[in-house]
Amino acid sequence: MSQNLKGLLQSEIGSDVTFQVGNELFRAHKSILAARSPVFKAQFFGLVGNPHKEKVAIEEFDPFTFKAMLLFLYSDELPEPHELSDSYSLCTSITIAQLLLAAADRFVLARLKLMYEAKLCEDIIARTVAVTLALAERYQCQELKSVVKSDGFANLGKSYPSLLMDLLMTSTVLKASSAPPMSPLSPNWPEYPMLLI
Repeated sequence: MSQNLKGLLQSEIGSDVTFQVGNELFRAHKSILAARSPVFKAQFFGLVGNPHKEKVAIEEFDPFTFKAMLLFLYSDELPEPHELSDSYSLCTSITIAQLLLAAADRFVLARLKLMYEAKLCEDIIARTVAVTLALAERYQCQELKSVVKSDGFANLGKSYPSLLMDLLMTSTVLKASSAPPMSPLSPNWPEYPMLLI
């Protein structure tokens, strides 16, 4: 069934809303979006919603992130990098996870948030721990926050105190930042994208 719905998204058959995200347009189906997200349900069918609205501008996300979220909404699966762009070599499933936590938070997609929390917990490494903890704080990800309480994190502080200091400094800077996540397709995407979120 997920393949059929993904095919429906790609074919645009019966679509009744167009999202303008940056310079790209995405056609979708209000009923599917409303079934998956309480935010879309309220936007299209709530007391102040407009079921006749045919075009919606999305400013807080780039096309890459929005497309990834749409793929999840239609398939209930984590999108693969190759589904998102011809330049998929620029991103990893961890990068996508970081970007989609913001979308999951904005559109109240609890399942997507839990899936990516688990993914980030599985793949946490020294280079990504600061960003992971900043994401945990920003989006109230309890599973990610539990990483701080683990024995491994305590041992990290004992074995590598300078790394822990770097981690705390990075986490403070990231916490203060209110900029939306950057897409890996952005010309400003750095060599180490995990340090940007």
